[in-house]
Amino acid sequence: MTRQVPNWVVIAGAVFGGLTLLFFMLLIVMSVFGLEVPCDSRFLVVVVIAFGVALSITFLGGAVAARGSVPLPFISRHPFTFSASGGIAAFIVVLTLSNSLFSKNCESPIVGCADGYQSHYVSQLRFGFCYPRRGWELDTAAIDIRAADIFIRASEDRNIGVRYHLTTVPAVFMNEQDDYFQRTAVTWSQLDENIEHGPTNVGGRKAYSYQLTPLNGKGEPMPTRITHIFLSNEMLLEIYASHMEDTSDVLKSEIESIVASTSIFK
Repeated sequence: MTRQVPNWVVIAGAVFGGLTLLFFMLLIVMSVFGLEVPCDSRFLVVVVIAFGVALSITFLGGAVAARGSVPLPFISRHPFTFSASGGIAAFIVVLTLSNSLFSKNCESPIVGCADGYQSHYVSQLRFGFCYPRRGWELDTAAIDIRAADIFIRASEDRNIGVRYHLTTVPAVFMNEQDDYFQRTAVTWSQLDENIEHGPTNVGGRKAYSYQLTPLNGKGEPMPTRITHIFLSNEMLLEIYASHMEDTSDVLKSEIESIVASTSIFK
C-alpha cells in the first residue's frame, strides 16, 4: 500500500531546496566581487546550509543514514554511539563535512611575536604583524580583499603610529613594479625634495621603501617611512610609519618593530 504524500509536503521540500540553492548562488556571486565570508562566521553559513539540505530531504522523502561515535572524556573505551536517518542524518553529514572543509581553509598561520608584543592576523589578505601590548591601540576599518585600513596608534599621541593600507596598482604599471616604484618616488618628491628611496625586504618579500618628512595639518615636520609590498600584480600593500621629530626613541623603536614584524602568507 502506497502512502499518499500531501501536495504541501512536496511544495515545502521544493521551497527549502530552492532557498538552499539560492543561498549557494549568492555565496558564489559574493566571491566573484571579492566578498568572502569571514572565517569566524563560516560555521553559521555551514549550519544554514545543513538545515536547508536536511529540510529539503525531509519533505521530499529522500533517504540518508548516518552512524558514528562521539568520544567522551575519561571514557575512551566506551564512546557514545549514535545512528540517524532522514533529515537528521542529512544535517549531521552536511554539517560535519562542510565544517571540516571550511576549518581547513580558515586555519590562521602563526605570527611569531617578541615578548611584550601581540599578533594580529588579517585572514582576508593573509598577512599579519605584531604590536606592543601596552601603550598602543589597534583600529581596523572594513577589510576585504580589495580594501583595508588598519591603524596601530600610540596611546599618548594617536597621530603617531603605523597604518596598513591596501590599494590597486594602475593597469599601466601591472608587471612593472620597478617603474611604479620610481614614478611614485617622483610624485612624493613634491612633498619632500630630499626624499630617500630604495628596495628593501619585509616579511620575506621584496619591498620598496621611501623616507620623507612631509608637514602635517599644523605645519609640523612629520618623518614618515612608507613601504610598498606587492601582494600581486594588481594589489599593493602600503605601510605608513609616522612620528614627530620630538617622539621618544622608545616609540620610534616600537614603530620600527611593528613594520619589521609584518609577515605575508601565500
